[in-house]
Amino acid sequence: MEPFFFYGTLWTGTASPRMNALVQRYCTPLESGYFRGRLYDTGSYPVAVRSDEDAERIHGMLYELRHPERWLAELDRYESFDPTNATASEYLRTLVPVISETGTTRDAWVYVFNRRTKFLRRIAHGNYSRYLAGRPSPPALT
Repeated sequence: MEPFFFYGTLWTGTASPRMNALVQRYCTPLESGYFRGRLYDTGSYPVAVRSDEDAERIHGMLYELRHPERWLAELDRYESFDPTNATASEYLRTLVPVISETGTTRDAWVYVFNRRTKFLRRIAHGNYSRYLAGRPSPPALT
């Protein structure tokens, strides 16, 4: 099976504790890279749409899935992808060319947003980890 490319909560470790544990258990990080696309902030997580523009890049990490037969359905559920009903799915699992840090290109599975982005904030640099580092923390509840 082709590797997966994570660019959001699964890459940054900001997913639920359960999903973070599953990524650590079932995924082997390979190398960082990017694919051509635009990244948006929903407020709780990022979404990606593909682009043909070379300057529009979404950064993340390639991962090999260990035991995909155990893990793939769980990953699809987390990403709100129903392989039997793409129209109703929030994301689509799609093979896209990913350019690795070494300059090689390989196809990888990416969850791309299956909705409109009209009212979402664009993350122009395409790096969710960098975006989180620069985003102010919410005020503490007292």
